[in-house]
Amino acid sequence: LSIEGDKLENANYYSYIGSLALKDTSRFKQLYKSLKPYWPDDLSFVYSSRPSSELNNALFVYAIKNNTSMLPANNILVRAFLDFDESSHAGVQIELNETGSKKFLALTQRNIGRPLAIVIDNRVYTAPFVAGEIPGGKLLISGLFSLSEATEMANMLSTGFLPVDLLYKD
Repeated sequence: LSIEGDKLENANYYSYIGSLALKDTSRFKQLYKSLKPYWPDDLSFVYSSRPSSELNNALFVYAIKNNTSMLPANNILVRAFLDFDESSHAGVQIELNETGSKKFLALTQRNIGRPLAIVIDNRVYTAPFVAGEIPGGKLLISGLFSLSEATEMANMLSTGFLPVDLLYKD
């Protein structure tokens, strides 16, 4: 199964709230701290894992709701590895254990039409929209990455000790 989204030319690219020049990240953090008392406690802002060449190397900024739908991948992941979709796009094949399969199915059922952020080391690697429920605990995230980016993500997921969460935004 393939999850796609997170492309500027794609209508599914509404999971981010804006972009930020690399040079402005420290000012954004200051602004974030000063406005934090006015936002819900379960809201945080997370940058994309890499600058976008489509936006003059700016980072995407995502508003993430920290909620009970977080799935710590370290507890449910059997393996993650580099793979390719039918169109030969590099991607990451993910296999979940039985508990993870059930939880991921429930998560995707509850969040059809919403973005699902894959956050590794407090950076959003991708935030595709859930097009439909994903049963079976096997999924391929593809069409979004270069070969090196897909390899990096697969390696990071496979390490087993980084905090990795799957999140959704209301």
